[in-house]
Amino acid sequence: GYSSAASDVYKRQILGGLSWDINSAIGLDFTAISSDRSGVPLGFANASSIAPRARTDAFSVAAHADIGSGWVTTASFSQGMTQLDRKGASGTSMVREQSYSLAIAKHGLFSGDDALGIAFTRPAPSMAGSFSSLMGSGDAPPLVVSQSPAFGVGRAAQENDISVGYITNFLDGAVALQTNAAYQTNAQGQRGATAATVAARAKIKF
Repeated sequence: GYSSAASDVYKRQILGGLSWDINSAIGLDFTAISSDRSGVPLGFANASSIAPRARTDAFSVAAHADIGSGWVTTASFSQGMTQLDRKGASGTSMVREQSYSLAIAKHGLFSGDDALGIAFTRPAPSMAGSFSSLMGSGDAPPLVVSQSPAFGVGRAAQENDISVGYITNFLDGAVALQTNAAYQTNAQGQRGATAATVAARAKIKF
């Protein structure tokens, strides 16, 4: 956690995780977080819409399975609960969110060190804007999801993402080339809105 006297903000976070490989083909990952915040974070112009105090408790469960011939599938589920102390209002309000994803990746598609993955994701409104992962042995391409509104989470529509990613490595992993494409419905939590994203990058290890 951290505190800042200049912005009158205090934040505390506790994060824990557990990974369990049931056997060489199946594994489970558990993550939980508890976070407290008071004050208005720096960089927010419309501070009147931010609750002065908030507490979030969330957990996620992910399972991955190697189904043979280079195929890896991953399923994950997350749930979070945020308690807000509203500005100018008595009492508190509670926001509950859920998200889940299902992905499959094929390793060794064209060479021995590449992967192609596809995933369907329903991110929670406040969780969109991050980079989810196909988690195919930890090295499949990340998925691009849209940036959701910072506020009005309760009014936001459920976003749906369909993503495809490909990555290939050269020189024993020293050079990696990656490309991703994603299509979203109810993009950024706006009902009826759609969006498409394409990204490419190169990574070099020295």
